[in-house]
Amino acid sequence: ITAGLFSIRPIVSDLQHGNLNIFMMIYIALALALYIRHRDFWAGILLALAIVTKLTPALLLVYFLYKRAWRVCLGAGVGLLLVFILIPSLYLGFGENIEHLTSWFNMLVAPYALHGYATLEVDNQSLYSVALRLGSHIGILNLQYMPTEEAFNAGVENMARPATFLGRLLKPALAAPIVLALGWLCRSRWKSQRDPRLLLEFGMVLIAMLLLSERTWDHHATTLPIVFLGVWYVLTCVDFSDRFRSWFVA
Repeated sequence: ITAGLFSIRPIVSDLQHGNLNIFMMIYIALALALYIRHRDFWAGILLALAIVTKLTPALLLVYFLYKRAWRVCLGAGVGLLLVFILIPSLYLGFGENIEHLTSWFNMLVAPYALHGYATLEVDNQSLYSVALRLGSHIGILNLQYMPTEEAFNAGVENMARPATFLGRLLKPALAAPIVLALGWLCRSRWKSQRDPRLLLEFGMVLIAMLLLSERTWDHHATTLPIVFLGVWYVLTCVDFSDRFRSWFVA
């Protein structure tokens, strides 16, 4: 019930936007449920559906690679091959499907991943976007705005990146500590996939997914219900001290 109450805001926001993030959350939840039940290959298939719906769940695939969950990775690879290449190509033709994938990559992936651009709208609460806005506001960053034609092709008008080479080190400087912290915090090899602490690891990856994304609007936070569920389940079902529970809830 508590996790549900915490989750109302992002769920309602996604419904208002008419977006696909609720479906992404469902696919991720099913993937994690299958993984906990030792159905690793099918967990990978559902993870592939989440990645196709929204690219950011690819961080979960990196997590499973790091944890050496090879059957999950195999399932994800097969799923991505099916939903990215095989099924669309059967319907559209191989050439047209590749053309659409290239257009999608150039529109949604390349501006941020390759060129360091991010949307500057105040609704965008990704760590990189917030840093760009604050750095520009206090005068420590000069911004270079994306040319109008490129921004039109990307579908977002207000995109910018640091104007200098040194400024463009901001993105890896923000991302590297998060990735290193995840690697350290998720380093344990649990004896059972039903260990409740795995839910906390999943939660950390999902939070990192929101922080590292180029755009994190309120309706992108629909993965947080999984985080809340993990946190409250662990608090109520794991033998923590009353002092720790009181501190955590506060």
